[in-house]
Amino acid sequence: MATAIETVRRLPTIGPWLAKGDQVEAAADANDGYFVAVTHGSDWQANASLIAAAPELLDRLENLVIAIGMGWDLEAMVGCAKSAIAKARGESS
Repeated sequence: MATAIETVRRLPTIGPWLAKGDQVEAAADANDGYFVAVTHGSDWQANASLIAAAPELLDRLENLVIAIGMGWDLEAMVGCAKSAIAKARGESS
């Protein structure tokens, strides 16, 4: 049986998150300038883009799961998902 602590849903820092060089910052007004992550190594830029896209990716996946469950037309959801994937790849902001 899960304890009360185990059943608490841990929410991420409010998005959007922005990649600024090797740092990822929360951009929401309440968190302006709050560092979410600092990336290192030869792939630091790709990692920063992926981390910065995390809130949007989570949102799109949650919406996609809801849409599938409700039997909705998925065409618009696919466009949103593609946009989030491009952001994660550093292809768009």
